[in-house]
Amino acid sequence: MIWEKTHLSNYYEVSDTGLVKSIDRYVNSKGGSKRLAPGRILKFTEDEDGYYRVGIHFDGEQHTIFVHQLVAEAFIPNPENKPCIDHINGDRKDNRVENLRWCTVEENNAFELARNRKSEAAFRRTDNKVKIRQYSLDGEIIKDFNCSMDIERELGFDRSSILRVCQGKQKTSYGFKWNYI
Repeated sequence: MIWEKTHLSNYYEVSDTGLVKSIDRYVNSKGGSKRLAPGRILKFTEDEDGYYRVGIHFDGEQHTIFVHQLVAEAFIPNPENKPCIDHINGDRKDNRVENLRWCTVEENNAFELARNRKSEAAFRRTDNKVKIRQYSLDGEIIKDFNCSMDIERELGFDRSSILRVCQGKQKTSYGFKWNYI
């Protein structure tokens, strides 16, 4: 793992694997003396779009910064001055340097559309042959669906959650039981 100082503050470092840490430093105590504040790996928060953010203090204030932004700025050259950072595999939580690249807004949107089309096509190849039955929590049959994609389209439920129930990884999803037919 390689660590680099962030461009925002000398008191923080970011790793090529997507971790962010504060470094050991002396800070002013309430009594006016200095004390050692030991460095630590910072905790992430996930925003509403699924990106990890981290709180960093600089310029006398706390700022919330995207982790992928810190990684890209520390490790990936941007000679064309592109404004966006793309997660190559589409996983917004995967902030490893090898999963990030600089891109334009247009390129970022095109990558996202291509990933969605590819995953939709792969899903159609595998899922359309598997019928799924919806049950109440009491075990009453509610409806049969040709595939989890039909459930997502008709009910708006995330199909991955439904499939986890069908695979026995969780008991219910969206207040229902689900099973492969």
